[in-house]
Amino acid sequence: MDQVTAWTVHLTFQLRCDRAHRQENRPAQRRATRREGPMTIYICPMHSKVRQDGPGKCPDCGMALLPEGARFGLLRHMLGSPLHIAIMVGAMVAVMAVAMMLLH
Repeated sequence: MDQVTAWTVHLTFQLRCDRAHRQENRPAQRRATRREGPMTIYICPMHSKVRQDGPGKCPDCGMALLPEGARFGLLRHMLGSPLHIAIMVGAMVAVMAVAMMLLH
């Protein structure tokens, strides 16, 4: 693995760990400020046909139901920041570089 790939992987991992640490230490009050009102529909991330008025578990797979529209929230968040796009591109380049090294 070359230095650029190693640093890309390291920085990506470090940024994800920092973000996870910040989320763990965020007060529960701020986490509860989602757009979940009394009329929120909850759906299964894997089975979009499963819909209900409140939180619960999917009868097909047992996954927790998410508020409708939350499935792509992380992707929208990541694509909204140039830094996140640069990190994703760097990670993809690193994976391709490792794959090329393994093939040769």
